[in-house]
Amino acid sequence: MGKPTDQDEGPARFEILFTEGAEQDLREIHAWLSDTTSPKQADRLALQISETIARLAHFPHRGSQPPELVDLGIHRYRQTLVKPWRLIYQVNDQQVIILLIADTRRDLTSLLTRRLLRS
Repeated sequence: MGKPTDQDEGPARFEILFTEGAEQDLREIHAWLSDTTSPKQADRLALQISETIARLAHFPHRGSQPPELVDLGIHRYRQTLVKPWRLIYQVNDQQVIILLIADTRRDLTSLLTRRLLRS
C-alpha cells in the first residue's frame, strides 16, 4: 500500500492509505484526462479527488455501500463520488484504505468483485 496522504485540515482521525491498484487508477485517469482534454483539467480532477479523500480522514463512514457489492452480500466496502469517478474504500480500525477509483458509467460488478476480493 502507498504512503498516507498529507492532511491540510489538522490532525486526522483516520490514516489514509492507497493500494497499488488505486494509485495506478489515479495515474491512469490523470494521463487519460490530460490526453483527451487538457493537463489543467486533469490537475483539477486530481485536486477534487485529493480533497474528497482528505475529508474521508475525518468522516470515513459518510460514504454509501456500493450497490453492486451489496447485491453480492458484501457489506464491508464504502464509496464516495467525484463525478464521474467512484472511489471505493474500506475502513479498518483507524485507517481508510482506498482500493479502487473507476468511472461510474462502467458496469463495475466484475471489476469490483475481482479487485476487491483480491485485497
